[in-house]
Amino acid sequence: MVLIVLMGIAGNLTFANAIGLINISLVLCNAVQAWIGRNADVSLLFKIGITLFFLCDASIAVRTLTSGTVHVVMAFLVWAFYVPAQTLITMSYVRSVRPD
Repeated sequence: MVLIVLMGIAGNLTFANAIGLINISLVLCNAVQAWIGRNADVSLLFKIGITLFFLCDASIAVRTLTSGTVHVVMAFLVWAFYVPAQTLITMSYVRSVRPD
């Protein structure tokens, strides 16, 4: 909520940016819960994958709010985080349902 207010003060508050901030907050909560939650069944692959997915979303947010070199670097980092995130999350699922 604080970030939404700050975006409004900065003049960057749009519906899309507000939804994006909510998305980032939810993914961050998922990542934190994966690492510190009491569920021992969360695989290391998933923990790393969801963390990379958060970093991908955070890169999208920074890219949206910046320009110049930072914008270009963030555009690259989006894909540098996204592809491994999706791969690791998928691998964690496959390993969890694969018979031993």
